[in-house]
Amino acid sequence: MASVHRLPYGQQLMLQRLMASHVMTETKAKALYEELKDDMEGTCSNVEECFSQINAQLSTAFGLEIATVRMAVGAHKKPKKYHTVINQNADDVSKDAFGFHYNKHELAFIKLVMQQLVESRGSQKKDLVNCRGELKEPYSLTLAGAEHCVETLLEDKWLVATDADTNRRRSMQGTIQIAPRSFVELSHMLVDIGYPREELPQFFFHRV
Repeated sequence: MASVHRLPYGQQLMLQRLMASHVMTETKAKALYEELKDDMEGTCSNVEECFSQINAQLSTAFGLEIATVRMAVGAHKKPKKYHTVINQNADDVSKDAFGFHYNKHELAFIKLVMQQLVESRGSQKKDLVNCRGELKEPYSLTLAGAEHCVETLLEDKWLVATDADTNRRRSMQGTIQIAPRSFVELSHMLVDIGYPREELPQFFFHRV
């Protein structure tokens, strides 16, 4: 078994901030690297090397790793890189992602929301909330519960509001789509519910 070594303080902070934010753009990752590089003990010269070195320890110790997806968020937007920490065991991902945070009624609702977004590639919040009407016995969710669930998915970066004005996230008229975090962490689930595998965004893995 490979040995695990202590990460330099700067890399520890970079990992902590990435995990706290759930998803980080390439621009923010580069800015964070510049802020923390003096505390990385000269071990890496760019973000790519930093992620590779973090992954070497993170994978061995916890079965996790930093991964990157390149995709466009919103209509007519240029693709950008987004970074997140994923579970390497795909079978455990959806269980770990949702199992401890949502009850069985919310989980059934989330599956319907994801199916709606796989089919539409972008829906208004009111249409996602209305998915609760498709719940089958014994599952049910109140209107307030469905609205709260969608808001939580947005806050945790599983979904993303594509409007230029992010404050419209809470508006029923705002457009919502599957977020970069979901494509990286839940790609197997998305394919299972109908997302074409060949249309998945491009993934990058940072390995030594």
